[in-house]
Amino acid sequence: MQSSQSTAVAPVQQQNTVSQPAPKASVNAASQKRNEELISYSNTYTPEYVGKKGGSAGLLYAIIGYGQDSQLVNDDIEIITKTGRLSYPDGLKTKFDVLMGQNGINKLTFSEKLVNWSIPAMQIQVKNKTNKTIYVDLGNSFFMRNGVAEAYYIPSSSSSSQTDGSGVGVNLGAVAGALGVGGAVGTLACGIGVGSSKSNTMVNTTYSQRVIAIPPMSIKSLDSQLLFKSQTCNGFNIEYYPYSQVPFFAFRSSAGPKLQNGEVLNYTRESSPFNWGCMISYSFAEDCSTTSSISFNYYMRSIIGFPDSIWNGEDVRLVKYIPDYAKAMSFMGDINGLIIKDKTSFPRK
Repeated sequence: MQSSQSTAVAPVQQQNTVSQPAPKASVNAASQKRNEELISYSNTYTPEYVGKKGGSAGLLYAIIGYGQDSQLVNDDIEIITKTGRLSYPDGLKTKFDVLMGQNGINKLTFSEKLVNWSIPAMQIQVKNKTNKTIYVDLGNSFFMRNGVAEAYYIPSSSSSSQTDGSGVGVNLGAVAGALGVGGAVGTLACGIGVGSSKSNTMVNTTYSQRVIAIPPMSIKSLDSQLLFKSQTCNGFNIEYYPYSQVPFFAFRSSAGPKLQNGEVLNYTRESSPFNWGCMISYSFAEDCSTTSSISFNYYMRSIIGFPDSIWNGEDVRLVKYIPDYAKAMSFMGDINGLIIKDKTSFPRK
């Protein structure tokens, strides 16, 4: 009779290190100039509306700007922000609310600047400007929505098993454990699975990475983030459907005129109903024992009303009304007072 052996997988033990804050990363004149240019462009460029003006808008185009105190560039790294939407890859059948409950949004695909009102998202990229590898500590890097912070690192694991007839299997985790390797390498290792009898069952457990490496002079994308997870102000609501979410804005005629086609409403950082922020912690040390950080923030600075509604069965023709929409950080929202249960009006300024 053949014997069967199953070895459960254990994570490689990570060395206990305490991160020590490093002196603030240097910012030379060239880096500061680049930082000011990025902020100025995002906060002053407004795509032109070219359609017919007047009449109640069916959709709105929202422009995102940077807070003036944002630091997007220092002598080590530069931050690149992309806006777009999340979409379902082929074969994924999990409903949207279940994905959110399981912290599984990263299973969706980010599409930059795609014209669609569904599941608006933001993707932050980190550019390594140096000739050294940079290590980003996702456990101490955060994305914030209206002051509520979420770490980029979400502890998780997934397991799989495989049975074969003979031989011995050892993966990276076994090697790292045998050598006593900890730190970031231990963190990146996947666990172990060993079988040595004629019939072997190997259980492989993969653990999420807390530390990611960015090679010299290259760019790494962090996990895409939903712009909205819950209602955050009066006159605004997120409607959930089986496989999507849609942001709805309410402009009540009782509280003033409804948003018109071609009408532009501007907000300051203080008056904006929506604010986002981010802090990235990084190190030149693989174990992140000494870290630096860079922080920046965003706000919805303008909205422009334009025609069409998701309920009329027609494709959204944003490019017809705002041809240069893709040159700004932005998202889309629907205007439909019947769906929004909040009876208050969205703030006009």
